[in-house]
Amino acid sequence: MSLPFRANCRENGGVDTSEQIQINPEDLQTEGMSIKELLHILKVRVGWIIATFIVVISVAAVYLNYVTPMYESEISILVESLQKSSSIESLLMGQSTTKISTEVELALSSRNITDALALLNLDSYTNSDGEPYSDRKVLGGLKERISVTTVKDTNIVKITVTDANAKFAADFTNALAESYNEMLNSIARNSKTVQKEFIESQIPINEQQLQEATNALGVFREESNIIQLSDKSKLLSEKIAYFQLRREPLSLQLNEAVYAFDQYRAALIEQGLSIPSYESLSKDPTVLSLSDSLHDKYRERILYEAINNGNESATPRQYVLESASSQVSKALLDHLSHIIVKAAGSNDLVANFRLSELAQATQQRIVTEVEIDVLVSVEADYTEELSKLPVLERKLLDLERDVQVYETLRLRLLELLEEVKIAEAAVSRSVTVVDAAKIGENPVSPNRLLILAVAVLLGVAGGVLLALMVEMLDVTVKDEGTIKRLAGANIPILGWVPLMNFDQKIPIPELTVINKPLSFEAERYKLIASNI
Repeated sequence: MSLPFRANCRENGGVDTSEQIQINPEDLQTEGMSIKELLHILKVRVGWIIATFIVVISVAAVYLNYVTPMYESEISILVESLQKSSSIESLLMGQSTTKISTEVELALSSRNITDALALLNLDSYTNSDGEPYSDRKVLGGLKERISVTTVKDTNIVKITVTDANAKFAADFTNALAESYNEMLNSIARNSKTVQKEFIESQIPINEQQLQEATNALGVFREESNIIQLSDKSKLLSEKIAYFQLRREPLSLQLNEAVYAFDQYRAALIEQGLSIPSYESLSKDPTVLSLSDSLHDKYRERILYEAINNGNESATPRQYVLESASSQVSKALLDHLSHIIVKAAGSNDLVANFRLSELAQATQQRIVTEVEIDVLVSVEADYTEELSKLPVLERKLLDLERDVQVYETLRLRLLELLEEVKIAEAAVSRSVTVVDAAKIGENPVSPNRLLILAVAVLLGVAGGVLLALMVEMLDVTVKDEGTIKRLAGANIPILGWVPLMNFDQKIPIPELTVINKPLSFEAERYKLIASNI
């Protein structure tokens, strides 16, 4: 026979906290929870859910109220390559080349940002605290709020600025494009100026050489009375003249590459970077191997050109050799860039751009030296054959060839000087604005709708989890179901009595059955007695 399980309960079935039965969590039987039980728990603990929801929403509202809204402005620009200009050799020989450059990286350089800020009246902009933007502390982290992206397969660049002041974001974005244009123009203009000065220094030298060659030819004709030459002599002379004409612009290009290498190396060393010398770079094993490969391919190309008498129409083999030479030159540039950047170890954008220019100047110098060496060796072979001709014929051919070379070179130098002058004067806009930046009307951050939506989800989910946690931690007995789970299914429950408020005016208030025999509490005692 089972003893009755008695507990003082509230009228609604709850247990008085002053006399509650404490149960260890280990005593509870592990059972699955049905959807009905889950909904019942959520209904009972709805207060916790509502409280958690209100707290999360309140935190989100406070955050949105105090966080500083950020506005975004974007400008689209068309950037022209700084290295679009042709080299000395290509201009003299009528071959145009296009080089790949990294000008876009300069948009985020500290110099460009500083120049852009100098274009603005920073005192006219203030933050939410009323502090002017002329205070550098207000502009802290400005570079991190600037992003530069490119449109694939185009020269279109997008510069985006994010700031708490919408007007400053728009004005600063436009100022970045303006200062960026000035910086690129300055670099391009300086390059053209250096090239023009170099060509101007070469013209007087060429004119003096031409005058000397002309005078020598006139004196020889007067003294020797020679009238004509054989066809073989003319052919050999033309070939040698062709190689000399090819070599002269290469000599100018080599001088230009040497000058550019020295200038870039000196500028980088002044910045405290470690830059290898040209001798150490040219003696690198990989560089030597690529140079030898380039030498063999270029010599074969020159021989084909000599056979074709310099005609523009090329044989299929010449196209193959030209493509192979380009690949070797590209590999040489990549390897030199790797060596120079590794030795410098710089992260500055402007310095990296100069390192790229230094690598290109080094590659140009090595390639030009290879080409000159090939031309000299081939020219020597033709000269040796020409030396077998009579002395007077050979002397006349040499003098006529010198005059022809210097005359042709003089004309090309004058044309090149005019082209460089025009190019220098035409350097006016390296950056073209496609879409100017506008003042943002709506902040891009914080995203109020997204934050509120996340807060609602977190509030509901957090409230449900908290309600389940409170239910799991609550080990008090509240109903017969809990008692049955604790006592076991085979032990009967005789009954329960509610929590009673006794009338202290009655002599013995605890005798409920006697004092109030028809009350609900008395009926519960009678039921327990009957069950016993």
